[in-house]
Parts: sequence; structure tokens; C-alpha cells
Amino acid sequence: GYADIYNDDLYRFLKSKGYSDEELKDSALVTIDERRGGSDKFWNRVMFPIMDVNNRVIGFGGRVMGDGSPKYLNSKETTLFDKSRNLYGLNFARSSRKKEIILCEGYMDVISVRQAGCTYAVASLGTATTPEQIQTMFRYTDKIVCCYDGDSAGRHAAWHALETITPIMQDGKEISFAFLPPEHDPDSLVREKGLQGFTDYLDNAMSYAEFLVLHNSQSYNLTDPNELTNFIHESIKLIKKIPLPALQSVALKLLSKPSGISENQLYDMLKS
Repeated sequence: GYADIYNDDLYRFLKSKGYSDEELKDSALVTIDERRGGSDKFWNRVMFPIMDVNNRVIGFGGRVMGDGSPKYLNSKETTLFDKSRNLYGLNFARSSRKKEIILCEGYMDVISVRQAGCTYAVASLGTATTPEQIQTMFRYTDKIVCCYDGDSAGRHAAWHALETITPIMQDGKEISFAFLPPEHDPDSLVREKGLQGFTDYLDNAMSYAEFLVLHNSQSYNLTDPNELTNFIHESIKLIKKIPLPALQSVALKLLSKPSGISENQLYDMLKS
């Protein structure tokens, strides 16, 4: 959709339909100022309706036309719209025949890959990934692939997601991490290389345990004894939070190589 360049069109239209200022304020679509009256939350923006799993519109995202700021603007939370529990595109992805869900970062990522034929992508709603969003996706799939840009911001977002996911890992559920080249996001990659070019990166996604060890190892100079000690300590501290013994064992096995310490020693450290 589109919100035009006038910042009170929606306000005037809804008032003509009989809605009160209080109702419009509660909808988070309008800002009410005692002196200046009502003004629209969204204007001069391309609009993305956000739907719940039952295809009901519960909020909006808007991308500015031109160079305005902020580039993307989301509805504030309301009685209907809880950002921490909802995902953009889940109403479509949950009915996909593919037995996995791809978690992207933006609306245009979901739209572009869906147009290319990937019908099982969703995006978080302008916030970091939450435990509630992961648990919501697990209701509809056993496999989540978190897809991030390959730059430092993408790695940081992926690491935050891993820390969020760790305490709520479940038996029979699988989470992996796919990283695109630094110059691409899913939207630009699928436009340039097509669906196959995009899914090739998904097929080579790192498992949860691989990403845990690899990312952590890249944050330290492992030739320095003090940093190596910190790397081992921080890795074990995170592994200890994993509620699944089998997954803990896999992570300790992977940790033994960069740390130079046997699995048995690492297991003793974990228990102590």
C-alpha cells in the first residue's frame, strides 16, 4: 500500500467515519496533540500490512519514499499488535509445504524471496529475535534457518539470536545459521542470482553448535593463553545453558579442536 504526502489524510478520513480521538490514539495509527489536533503516524511511505497467523491485519510497517528518516517505521504495540510474538509473513509460511522456516531480517527480504518461489520465509518486526518468536515458529516447523547478511552487523544479530535461542532449545527441533556475502541481503541476492543462488547458501547453513564455537573462536586470539582461557570459559558458560545433553555433547566435541582440550576435560569443566 501507500501513505500519501499529507500527514492528516487518514486522521480526517477516520474522523469522518465517526471514530473518536481516543480510539484513533489506541490504534497507534494517529498521534493526537491537544494544540495541533491529529496527525498520521504513517505518511509518504510504502506500507506493509502485518498480519497474524489468521490473516488479520494487526499493524503496519512503512518505508519512507526518498531519503527521509527513519527509513523503516513500525506500528507501536497495541492491544492487537505484540512485536515480540508475531512475525511478518508467518501467515503464509505456516502453510508452506516445505518443512522449514527461513528467518530473515526485513520485509523486502520476505517479499522478494517469496516472489522467487521461496514461500516459507518470515521476518522479525524491527526488533531483535525474541524467545516468543522462536517458540511461535516451532509450533509450525521442526527446522528454522536464520538467514543473515554476512557483514559484522549480521553476525552480531545472529549471535544475539543464538543467545536468545539457547535456553529454549527443544528435542527434535533444529536451528541453523546461514550467512550471505557481505554485500548482499536476501532481497538483493535473489534478484541477482535467482532462487537457486539463495537456497545454495541455505543448504550450507551452519548448525547451532558449529556457529556457537566458530563465532566465539573468531572473537579471541587463540594463540594468547589469556584469551584462550577466556574463550573456553565463555564457550562453556553458554553451552551449560543448553537444556539438551546430546546437543551439549556435540558442542563440547566441536569445542575440543580450537581449544586443544579433550572432550572429557571439557565435560569435567562443564560439570564443575
